[in-house]
Amino acid sequence: METLDLLQARLSDLIKSYKALQQDLKKQEKLVAKFEKENLDLNRKIAAAEAQLLAHEVNAAIPDKEMKAKTRQKLDSIIAEIDQILIGIHE
Repeated sequence: METLDLLQARLSDLIKSYKALQQDLKKQEKLVAKFEKENLDLNRKIAAAEAQLLAHEVNAAIPDKEMKAKTRQKLDSIIAEIDQILIGIHE
């Protein structure tokens, strides 16, 4: 009978430990999800900052307004060609 009581006590301790581990796992999963969200937000901010920096560098590289207009026209025509190619691919 004593052995059975010892086994019951050990089983009870193991169940308590298991429940504590489950709770800890849930907390850790929430923490990981929080960090992943923060990481995603930071990556978006970095991408936005890089885009702004690139725009600033392009603006500084072409200070002449006439040259900017010509460059914009060229880019617009290239983008239009790419659009036409993509439309042709999807048809």
